[in-house]
Parts: sequence; C-alpha cells; structure tokens
Amino acid sequence: MSANDKFLIGHWLFDPMANTLSHTIATDQLEIKLDHKVAEVLQYLIAQQGKVITRDELLDNLWPNQVIADDVLNVAISSLRKALGDKPKQPDFIKTIPRKGYQLISHVEKLEKEKETNANKNARPEIIEANNFADEHLPQKKATPNSKNLSRFAYIIVLITLFSFALFYGDDKSTDNNSKIKLAVLPFDYYSSIGDKEYLADGLTEALINRLVQEKNFLITSRTSVMQYKTNKPAIAEVVEQLSVDWILEGSVQIENDYIQVTAQLINGHDDTHVWSETYQRKLTDLFAIQADISDKIAARFTVNPINPNKTKEIPAAAYDAYLQAKYLAHQGKTQESISQYKQAIKLHPDYAQAIAGLAHHSFLSAFNQPDKAIAAIDEGSKLALKAAAINTKPASVQLVLALHYLYQLHDYQLAGIAFEQAYQSNNQDLMILEWYVQYLFATNQLVKAQAISTHMMAVSPLAYNKTTQFFSYYYQGDYSNTLKELARKETFISAAYFQSLHLWTALAMHDEPAFFSHLPKFLSAFKTSNDNSKQINDQCLAQDLANCLRSLITELPDLSLYDQAELNAWAGEKRVAIDLLKQLVDKNALSIIKIAIEPSFSSLKNDAEFQELLAKLKLK
Repeated sequence: MSANDKFLIGHWLFDPMANTLSHTIATDQLEIKLDHKVAEVLQYLIAQQGKVITRDELLDNLWPNQVIADDVLNVAISSLRKALGDKPKQPDFIKTIPRKGYQLISHVEKLEKEKETNANKNARPEIIEANNFADEHLPQKKATPNSKNLSRFAYIIVLITLFSFALFYGDDKSTDNNSKIKLAVLPFDYYSSIGDKEYLADGLTEALINRLVQEKNFLITSRTSVMQYKTNKPAIAEVVEQLSVDWILEGSVQIENDYIQVTAQLINGHDDTHVWSETYQRKLTDLFAIQADISDKIAARFTVNPINPNKTKEIPAAAYDAYLQAKYLAHQGKTQESISQYKQAIKLHPDYAQAIAGLAHHSFLSAFNQPDKAIAAIDEGSKLALKAAAINTKPASVQLVLALHYLYQLHDYQLAGIAFEQAYQSNNQDLMILEWYVQYLFATNQLVKAQAISTHMMAVSPLAYNKTTQFFSYYYQGDYSNTLKELARKETFISAAYFQSLHLWTALAMHDEPAFFSHLPKFLSAFKTSNDNSKQINDQCLAQDLANCLRSLITELPDLSLYDQAELNAWAGEKRVAIDLLKQLVDKNALSIIKIAIEPSFSSLKNDAEFQELLAKLKLK
C-alpha cells in the first residue's frame, strides 16, 4: 500500500500517515490517535485482509530481529480493539482465531480523494489519545494493597480450585511455561460498610497467588500485573489477551461486623464460562481453623502439600490482621506506618516469622535507599532475618531476607544463592524476590541465568513495563545490540532522565563517542540541570573531548551518586579518583558495590592492585 493511502474500515477512516482513526458522530468528528505500533498492526491486517495472520507472523514482521514478550502484541491488539470499539467475543473488526492468530473480518475500502474529502468534511481538531497503549498500560505509581491476607482462609479456595484443575489437567506433569496451566488471580472485590478493612480483600488475592505459585505445573501472573485491574476490570477476554492466560480466578469479600463472606469463581478465559464457584460465610476469628481443616482434607485427596494446622492456629487473628495492614501500607509506600503495623503484629505474636521478615526487608530497602546509613540498616536487617529464620525458614519472605543477610552482611555468595533459589522456588512470581535475585546473579557473574530470570519476570508480570532488569541482563553481558533494542522498548515506560542516562552509559560501554555526544543534550534537558550547570557542561563538551566532558558532568551534576561518579571517573581515565570513591563505598557497605566486578566502566581498573584488594575484601575473587 502507498504511504498516502487512507482506508475506510466499517465506519472508521484510518490514516496510516497520521496514525489516526476517525469517524463522524452527528456533526462532530471523533479522532483517535493510535500508538505507532498499534497503527502498524492495523496496516498489516489491512494488507492481509481476510487472511488468518499468526502471532509469529505479526511479531516477525512488526518487531523484526527483536526479542520481545508476547504480551507486547497482546496489548497492541487490545488497544486496537478499544480504539475500534470492538468486542472480542462478538467482533465486528478483529477476530481471534484460538491457538492460531487474528483475522480482519471487516470490509476495507481504499478511499478515493473525493470520498476522503467527504469523510473528513465535518472534522474538528479534538484528538483523543485514551487508547494510546503505552500510556494506558503504564504501571501507576500508586501502590495497590497487598498482603498475605486470609492466608489460612485463602487456601480453602485455592485447594478447591486445584481440585477443579485436577479434573482437566490431572496427568499434566510438564514444567515448561508453554505447557503449564496459565492462571491469573484477579483482585478480589471488597464490599462492606466498613471502609478500613479493604486490605483483607487484597490480602486474599495475594494469598491465593502465593499458594498457587507453589504448584509447579502452574504459571501464575504476578501480583504487580493483576493489581492494575483493581479499580478498572476489563472484560475477561481482554484480560486473557493482555496477560496470556487461560484461566481466571476472581471473587469478592464482604465484611459486616465480625463476619466475612467470600465468593470465588473459576472461569475458562477462552469462552468466559464459569466452571466452579463457591461461597463461604464464617466468623473472622474462625479463619485459621477453617483453613486448616479443609486444606488438609483436600490435600490428602489431591496430593497438595498441607500446611501445618497447629502452626496456623498459633497466630492470633489480631496479629494476622496487623500483618495484613503492614503489607497493605508497604505497597502504598507508607513505610513508617507499615513498620508500625509489623511491630504491632510481633507484639501480639512474638514468634511471627513473616512479620519479622517484613521488618527485616524494610531495613534492607532502607540500606538501598540511604547508602550513607547502609551499615546500620544492614546490621538491623540481618539480626531480624536471623531471628525470623530461627522461627521458621519455610516462608519465601524469610528466605529472601536470609539471602540478603548472606549477600550484603557476610558476602557469602554460596549461602546467598541457596537462599535466593529457595525463595524463588517458593514464590517465583513475587517481583521483589525476582529483582533481588537478579542483582545477586549480576554480582556473581551468572549472567545467562540472570537473563532467564528477567525473561521469566516478563512472563509472570506482563504489565510491569517499567522494569529495566532485561536491559541490564544484556548490558552486563556486553550484548549491546539487544541492550539498545530493549532500551528502545522502555522509552515510554521510564522517566526521560533515566532513559537518557541509560543511553549515555551504554554509549560509554560501547566506546561510541558520537552516540554519547548525541544523547548528552537530551540527558541535560531531561535531568533538569540549571542553566549555569548546563552552560559549564556544554562549554567543556563542545569540543567533544570525552574525558574533559565527563569531568564536567561529575563537577556540575551534584545529584550523581558516589557509584555514578566512580564510573564516570573510570571512563574519564581518572583511575585514582575512581578507586578512592570505590573504597568509600566499600567502607559504607553500599549495596551497589558488589557489582563492581562486572561493571564495564571498571574494566580499566582490573589490573590495579588496589582494585583487586577491593574485590578480595568483597570476596569477589
């Protein structure tokens, strides 16, 4: 098709040059701006009108020579359907052919000039961009509530759910992602006149996820992705497309006085049929006893590992409630309030391993966010991690903080790896576990495995587009072609300053000075440097003398971390300064310091005796 061609698709006018869809409503023209990739998908479907186009064909032709997650295509198709006002179950435009691909079923007509003029004569300049899939699916900063809520009670629903799956997949023992049972647990709705108990619904959602993820024949979508449907749940078919799942578990929680009612239902995502549903009505204080009784009975029959009912009953309901609130507040970014609730849970139940682990994790996060206070924070986190592990080592949260203790306090990489792997095996959809695990794999130069975990992160959390873990897995391997491709895919999902800084670092690692100087003005603009600072940097960088330019960046950008300064100094040839800065970071026990052995910026320091001493001190050699 010609670049100037325009097409009438049903009642929509599609302009490939402008990436717009428009049609007339009364005397006004509605115009929708499409993301350029969404527009390219539509163009390809038009060119192949009536044919069934496989997913692989679309990916190969529209994302050539790129390694991307399938969800990118899912989101593009979903966004295109939204723009067209199409219904997946009763499509007028794009039909999904199960297990094959897509088909454009609407009549398409290439417009003559005269028809095009008539189609646009009532147009007005208003443009709606609500269907821009890059903006629409960008994870929001506001954290949604989380918790291990009703963990005991949640197992009731989980195990009955497993019974339903056993009917359909009883003989499936495979472990690869393609053959696993792909399930998403959507956020449970909360209905109650008691407004401050919403964390119970979110806790139930997470408890279900955490329990199901332990079944090796399941691939469970992460909490991070599903919680984005908390306030706006689309149609089941759309969820299935966006998350690449086959089954949906959803439900509701209602609390009145001291009673709770939970309704859960299992849905076949491909035909939107309800294959199982159940309603439970109990006293809040009975949750643990109910869970222990029913889960053990189901486990004995369907070979699901039962939890220890006596251990469950030991946790008082009030302590569990405080624990749920602590996790809820942590996901909202309310750190001090979360810490207070963890402490309340421990006060009510001193042997509450998960609550102690929650406090430990806050300490390690504090060490990450406040490098100058890392020593004290790591000490505190380590003490709490050991205390939690002395009580119960089984929970994934306990294994995580134990791994962080081994990694950052003891620099015992072998024990850290064992603990990380156990945490991962217990809960391989928790993005916090996965993020920490990948940092460990980077530090220990296990880059192939780090890339595999990064790919898994995208599989279990398709909507976590802002994650740059995959970028770094390529970057540290020196695979700069895929590094740049991955960075291009992140442009609309991360801040402009961070995006440009990653371009600068990649250019430096590639020794590509033209690329560095090309991105530098964009970085300074996005970084919001003062006019004076920008002028100083521009004056030094105008001659494109890389070493002097890097020195000016270090001098004029006050917000650069010590680690960034060390990297820039190393690239500028200031080895002495770089090593002195690294010594400071080692003395502070900064969490970032354990990656120095694989940083491209420090490759020029590897033959330096003092650098080797630092590696020895960190037990990295």
